[in-house]
Amino acid sequence: MKTLFLAIRAGDFDKVESLLDRKPELVGAIASPPPKKDTGQQPLGVAIKTRHLAIAQLLLDRGADVNFIEAEGVEGRMPVIIDAIDACVATVVGPAANEERAASNLAFLRTMIDAGAVVTRAHPDTGNPLLVSAFRTVNYWATGPCDQAQLDRLSAVFRVLIEAGADPDEPFEWVDVMAATKERIPRGTVTPREALTKYYRQSFGELMLQMLAMAEAEAPRRTTSRLGLFRRATR
Repeated sequence: MKTLFLAIRAGDFDKVESLLDRKPELVGAIASPPPKKDTGQQPLGVAIKTRHLAIAQLLLDRGADVNFIEAEGVEGRMPVIIDAIDACVATVVGPAANEERAASNLAFLRTMIDAGAVVTRAHPDTGNPLLVSAFRTVNYWATGPCDQAQLDRLSAVFRVLIEAGADPDEPFEWVDVMAATKERIPRGTVTPREALTKYYRQSFGELMLQMLAMAEAEAPRRTTSRLGLFRRATR
């Protein structure tokens, strides 16, 4: 099993394909340390994080779980689709920003959603909607102002999420989790849109609100309140 994860990190497509041919069940393998950073992850997440999209696509073709999240207790666990969103954002505003790679990552994000990745599920630990986790990826990678081209590409990422059902106006309980004690401190009910002005620095919140407006302008029209009520009623 460790051989598979090493091959993924090395970007060795042929080796990964050969291993999966011999043991198809490895597509759902769970990594154990070393390295510690892979702990609890499946091959798809590692392939996305290491930016080996051809391998990630191979794993999808072999039945990788597009809704996988590490087991409870794994530090910093996130749904694997957040890895795909992070890859999109990093190639738009990160140090290694690249328009061609950004387009490839966006196409892969769409592929994951087409394969059944859910964007309407709250994080099991924090209760945060996926959009809030997506905002945080931008906050991490965007170290300075964004130009118009970057805003356009960011809005394309969020447009894909909104088209798939992510709702900027669905209320949720904002909870701070203390890093040292894991204590959960409720801060009140907000929507992802409101959180941008309430819990982020002003310049970032304004940037994201502008980007969000661009994304919504291009997304199919929908009745937000009815969509939110339906999702809450069916949880």
